[in-house]
Parts: sequence; structure tokens; C-alpha cells
Amino acid sequence: MRKLFLALAGIAVLAAVGAAGWWMGQRREPSPGRPGSLGTSVGAGQGSRSASLARSRVVALGRIRPRTRVRVAGPARPSVVVGQLLTDQGQRVEKGQELARLDSLASEQAEVEVARVELADAERDLKRARSLVAEGVSSRATYDQALSRRDRAVARLGQARAELEQSHVRAPTPGVVLEVFARDGERVGEDGILELADTSVMLAVAEVPEAEIASVRVGQRARAVSPTLSGGELTGRVARIGGKVRQQEVVSADPVASLDARVVEVEVELDDPAAAAGLTNLRVEVVIDLEGAGEGSGEGAAAAAPMSAGAGR
Repeated sequence: MRKLFLALAGIAVLAAVGAAGWWMGQRREPSPGRPGSLGTSVGAGQGSRSASLARSRVVALGRIRPRTRVRVAGPARPSVVVGQLLTDQGQRVEKGQELARLDSLASEQAEVEVARVELADAERDLKRARSLVAEGVSSRATYDQALSRRDRAVARLGQARAELEQSHVRAPTPGVVLEVFARDGERVGEDGILELADTSVMLAVAEVPEAEIASVRVGQRARAVSPTLSGGELTGRVARIGGKVRQQEVVSADPVASLDARVVEVEVELDDPAAAAGLTNLRVEVVIDLEGAGEGSGEGAAAAAPMSAGAGR
């Protein structure tokens, strides 16, 4: 009987040890919701694809503007007042076209007339002095004085004509009038009379974060996106990468967005400038395709190099 009892006890102990081992083994098996499980591996794969997509492009805020803009201010005088404005916002003008006349025009026209009369008098005196010297009646010194007076009259007439021409403010380049700052009777301030732009080449200027500028290359394709644009977007290519890091100017509407981000300007030349000609300063989202083949990757790298150095200044 005692031997039977010991045998049964031994069997019970073995069964208990086996059950405990099975239970511990079950706890070690990964479940779909825990780290190291199949579910986690699938999630990691999705994150990897998202990161790859993010690395394939750079998205930055920017604005539309013409490549060339000129502030027309008139002559460099202590005080300049517009007498008559001859153009207006939105009008296209040609190089040399008269844009405005200053209020000093009438007085300067009078100065030209006075200088002409003085020159005519000086020419007559010079002619008389030449005759008297030839006849031996007058000295050479008298002739020299008359000649000097004539020369001064010629110089004064030239100066009066130059000042008169300055009162006709002309376009230094062909383009479109973007904005008028001074109209008839108004004094010209620091902004000048008007702003003129050549809209034959339009840009989307992106403010790319300094941490991402090393990936941008001249020649990469890009898109300027805004609901205001026809079709929602305009395409283009990276034409120039700025040479310095500066504070961000185009601010997102997101209230939690950083207001002191450090960025580098990247100019994207738009394929269809006419579609953006009337949208200067429009805020856009610029998407740069990093997978596109850039022209001269060395150029982009060279442009990006000094930017990193400037970040610490």
C-alpha cells in the first residue's frame, strides 16, 4: 500500500511540473498586440513607407512674385511731388514710356527758355567780338571773354534741359504696374511713385527649412498649390537656391506653428507665368519633388553649403 501511495504521489508531482512548464511557455509566445508581434511588424512597414514618401519631397510655404520688380521714384531731389500720373495699377507699359510728370515741370520749362535766350545773346556777342578782333578794333582778350560767356550759356542750357527731362518720369523697363504709391499732388515718399514688374517670368518663392535644404537641387520639378490658382496648382522647376539662412516670413495659419523658423529661399520658375501674372504675393504651398533629376547637383550642393554655416550667425 505504501508503495502504491508513493507511486501516485510521484505521478502527481510530474503532472504538476509539466503543467507549469506549458503555462510558462504560453506566456512567452508573442501576441498580435505586443511588441515583437506580427501586428507590430506590419505597423513598422507602414511607418517605413510613410517615411520614404516624406523623404521623396519637400513641402514649404511660399509666395508668388515676378522675377523682376522695380520701384520708380523719380529724380534724386530733396522734395518730389507728382503733378500728373499718366498710368495706373494693372496697366502694361513699355521701356521709356512716360509714367508721370512732376509739379516742377512748368518752372523747369521756363528755365530752359531763359537759358535759350541767354545762349542767343552770347552767340551774338561772340560774333561781334570776332569781327572787332578781325578789324583790329578790339583786343584778343575781349574775344576770349565773349567765347567764355557763350560756353557757359551752352552748359546752362544743357543743365536746364536735363532737369526738365527728369520731371518726365519714364519706365526703366517694360512691365506691369503692380502698385501706385503717389498720385497727383502727393509728395513722393520712401516707396517711390509706383512699383513696376516684369511678369513674363513668374516665381513661386518657397521658404524651405534649413534642415531640408541639402536635399534640394536646381532643376528639380515642383508645384505651387493654392485653391486660388486655376486647377489648384501651377508646375515649375527649381531655378535658384538662396545663399543664406534667415527667419521665416510666410507664416502658416496654424496657431501652433513656429514663428521663428530658420529657412532658405528657393525660387521655382513657373511653367505658365501668365496664369500667375495677376497674383503677386499670393501665399502658396510649394511641393518640391526630390526624386526628380536636378541639373548639376554640385551647384545645389554648393548653394546649400554656406547656408548651414550661416545658421549659427
